[in-house]
Amino acid sequence: RTRMASPINRSVTQIYRDLFRLVAHLGGDSAKGHSLRAIIRQEFRRNAQVTNEAEIERLKANGIRALSNYLVLQNLSKDPKARRHLAEASAMDGKSGQAADAAKTSNANERGG
Repeated sequence: RTRMASPINRSVTQIYRDLFRLVAHLGGDSAKGHSLRAIIRQEFRRNAQVTNEAEIERLKANGIRALSNYLVLQNLSKDPKARRHLAEASAMDGKSGQAADAAKTSNANERGG
């Protein structure tokens, strides 16, 4: 019987593979999937020269957080009550964004811009 490594103790290679598995599930061979894979490759290449252990752990935690956030969101989207709350929160964000845009426009008009 094999034991799965704890998420915190996963190697960089394991996290890389986990992210690619998630992308295969999300986007398959679509444009979205190709974009996500390109982003993952770019991030891993950009950080390939990092040797500081604390920085490596921070980067690993970011990758694990990305996976966890997706899994939480997927599970919430299956729950009708959670979906309703997410929709309400999204609507509230939209309203506050519209109010902020209106305030910017108003301020620009007052300044003659």
